[in-house]
Amino acid sequence: MADEKMQLVIITGMSGAGKTVAMQSFEDLGFFCVDNMPPALLPKFWELVKESGKISKVALVVDLRSRAFYDQILHMLTDEESETAAIDSQILFLDTSDKELISRYKETRRSHPLAMERRVVDGVRKERELLAPIRTNAEYVIDTTTMTPRELREQIFESFGTDGATGKFHIEVVSFGFKYGLPIDADIVMDVRFLPNPYYVPELKNKSGLDDAVYKYVMDQPVTEKFYKHFISLLKYVMPGYQKEGKSTVTIAIGCTGGQHRSVAIAKRVAEDLDKDYTVHIQHRDMNKRKETVNRS
Repeated sequence: MADEKMQLVIITGMSGAGKTVAMQSFEDLGFFCVDNMPPALLPKFWELVKESGKISKVALVVDLRSRAFYDQILHMLTDEESETAAIDSQILFLDTSDKELISRYKETRRSHPLAMERRVVDGVRKERELLAPIRTNAEYVIDTTTMTPRELREQIFESFGTDGATGKFHIEVVSFGFKYGLPIDADIVMDVRFLPNPYYVPELKNKSGLDDAVYKYVMDQPVTEKFYKHFISLLKYVMPGYQKEGKSTVTIAIGCTGGQHRSVAIAKRVAEDLDKDYTVHIQHRDMNKRKETVNRS
């Protein structure tokens, strides 16, 4: 860490040009992000970051909400870089045409921060004059006039991602029991209660889908193999689409009655297959829950 050059990106630009989307994109790239940082606090903040020794990438959103003069940023960044070669600071300026900015403000019915009691066009004009020096000195200027949020994310990933990184896309595979409720964060839900249930096999009842005997029982069923080929084919087909649309996480929830046997076994196999091409995390939410009932029908 001592020899690693720390990266600081100042995200600024016209109000309404996409700074929130930009900050979320930097978070997905592994940056430590702070919104609405007053320029006067930058030196102290950066000192604390350096002392921690654990943060190598920082992105700060600085805009008109700080009520500070933007020329402070340029002076402070120059001072920081002159003191040490261990800091690499850059400014990302987000711009948009006046017509598009006014349209966005009209759409959201918000007041421009520099025109609380005047016309939006007056606030936009005043802000553009105020930010002109920052725009001139920015290393990166992105015009978001015709961009969708997804296209802005892709542009940021391309400009600031390292080693070909395109954001921290990963897959969460969760097994669960329907009697305990659906996972509220699931993007894809598959019900595998139609598969033969190991619960009714005495020697398998108290085991889980992670045990070889249960896993083999579930997978050796002809219906399981036929189903699984279709299911994994579908998942492999749609994952690139999710990634292209800018999702950073896709959660696949696989459920059976109690979340101990069939869903666990299928989730295990899905995670192993998808892990060949993606970063995959797996969780067996209800595997260790035992809600025994006296009269089981």
